[in-house]
Amino acid sequence: MEVHHHCTQSAKLNNQELCHIYNENKNMFEKSGKYVVIKQFRRENYENQQQIASSSQRVPELNGPDDVGRKQTKSKQIKKHSIARNASPPRSEAEIKRRLTKKKCVYWLTVTLYYIFFYIAIGLLFYLCLTMFLLKLPKKSPRVLKQQPSLIYYPHIENYYNNRITWRGGSLKDNKKLMENIKNFLKKFGKHKDHGECREIDSYGYENRMPCVFLKVNRIAGFKFIPIQQAKDIDWREHKLKDIVADLPLHMRSDRLWISCKANSTRLHIEYFPDSRSISVAGLNSDTKTFDEYINQSNFEPFIAIQLNDTRIGEPLNVNCKMFAKNIAIKYSDDHYYGGVSFDMLMIT
Repeated sequence: MEVHHHCTQSAKLNNQELCHIYNENKNMFEKSGKYVVIKQFRRENYENQQQIASSSQRVPELNGPDDVGRKQTKSKQIKKHSIARNASPPRSEAEIKRRLTKKKCVYWLTVTLYYIFFYIAIGLLFYLCLTMFLLKLPKKSPRVLKQQPSLIYYPHIENYYNNRITWRGGSLKDNKKLMENIKNFLKKFGKHKDHGECREIDSYGYENRMPCVFLKVNRIAGFKFIPIQQAKDIDWREHKLKDIVADLPLHMRSDRLWISCKANSTRLHIEYFPDSRSISVAGLNSDTKTFDEYINQSNFEPFIAIQLNDTRIGEPLNVNCKMFAKNIAIKYSDDHYYGGVSFDMLMIT
């Protein structure tokens, strides 16, 4: 009974396996005289229990109120020492203003230097791009060339994009304005030939409802007109022009740029000056920068005059003029300005 009691206590100390072995072989222990093992086992367990109890008593409570207070006091002391260490002597108001002024001066100096170098860099970049662009420009001809020359008309007193001539036949002011525009155009070519009734003395026909329009060829640098010498090479729509070319002798049509105009009114008659409806190609193909040199030598005029007879008040007219040469493309329906010019005319009163 005493042995069994000791085994029960040893089981409470988590030694169940050893107790199980003892209970199965207790007769052998009692008979063999080895009862001492059990006592030694009890003593070792007791010592272990006492050691565990003593070690648990030595562990402090870290989360107790006393420890929290000690920690707070220590942190306050450390903070006071750090503030005292980093504290600087008090500054005067003058010293504070001086420091602020110094900071402002440094800031504005930095900003000013930044923008100075920034705009210098932009200027250098622009200069470099402009220099490269100018080096690539051709010196004797325009950089961008039009496909082919065109016509321009005078008088031209309204907006360029309107392409319209509007006037009052009974107004001296309107007639004078139109006449001045034509006179300024003709002054560029010095002495010029007579163009029938398209003269200044007749107010270029604007007073008597027979207005005159001057058609000038705009030259393009490097473009050379190739003249048409045979009537069959002219567009089939130009019946009258084909008849005129066919009636001229060969030496008079070998060096001409032909011009023909049509109006939206079939009753309107258009008269040409000169009658051949043409301009000398030699003058247009000249390499001179201006017409002055060629005009003085050959009495050349890079324009013709047309006169519209029997215009009526309030009737809008559209006139479409074309040039004809072997290397001039013509478009009748798609683009009325291609290879020529188109403009409107309206006499109000």
